Amino acid sequence: MTAGAPGEAARTQEIGAALTDAGTVDTWRWSPVDLAGTPPGVQAKVVRDATAHTTTYEIAIPWTTLGLAPDDRLLSSTVVINENDGTGRQGWLTWGTGVAEAKNPAGFNCPAGPGGGCSCCRCEAQGVSV
Repeated sequence: MTAGAPGEAARTQEIGAALTDAGTVDTWRWSPVDLAGTPPGVQAKVVRDATAHTTTYEIAIPWTTLGLAPDDRLLSSTVVINENDGTGRQGWLTWGTGVAEAKNPAGFNCPAGPGGGCSCCRCEAQGVSV
């Protein structure tokens, strides 16, 4: 995720959560590199339902962890779910682009934030109304 409309800012943050073999949930920030490690304040829950063959992820990231104020501007992001049981990536699902394929925040999407939907040029050009 990054501040502003897709592609507006070059500094991005990659924050993730994973269900471990021990049943605990690990969170991690890969970028920016100077902030890599366990991100402060992030709450994550991952529930695997083997019978239904589903995994549900819930992640709450405080604005303070991102270093952004919610009223300042847009926040653009991509969500990637990797299929990796420890032997390497077997595939992924994504909402948006710019993370799994190549690092490019111009491919991010604008989720609706506080106060309404996105009106960035990329969303308008694609006819997206959130």
